[in-house]
Amino acid sequence: MAHRNRDVSIRKARRDFLSSKRNSVKESTVRGYEAITRDFIEYLEAQEIQTVQEIDGYLIQQWK
Repeated sequence: MAHRNRDVSIRKARRDFLSSKRNSVKESTVRGYEAITRDFIEYLEAQEIQTVQEIDGYLIQQWK
């Protein structure tokens, strides 16, 4: 089983996610992911969320 470190910053998690997609999807798809994840990170920071561990279902549901 892979070790999952959830005490990672939300910005690092975004970078890692985008990096993992660059070799497996079209560049236009990566650009779409960049835009939506940028918006999500801005929302999380406005909620004073700093790590992946702090994200819960309620925060995701409230993101619009």
